[in-house]
Amino acid sequence: MNDREQLLQVRRNLHVMLLATESAPEILRVCLTGPPEGSSIESELSETLGISEAESQTVLRMQFQALTPHAREQLRADVAEVDRQLVELQAT
Repeated sequence: MNDREQLLQVRRNLHVMLLATESAPEILRVCLTGPPEGSSIESELSETLGISEAESQTVLRMQFQALTPHAREQLRADVAEVDRQLVELQAT
């Protein structure tokens, strides 16, 4: 995996985590009510948030402290930094 691909993967992971901070009520609802019969929490979150099941697993592994407004702002700053690095990488 080259530098650009690694940065794009980091960016996608940050966006998934940011989406989780912005969707905490929906995530909690899915976790508290459980998935429909024949489904999984991951697939229910995937459908609810519009992300892959692998990304849903990332959301489920997040700690509650990562859902705070401060964490959300830090994630936004991290995304901006990765975007800056991607632009810099494209310029070279």
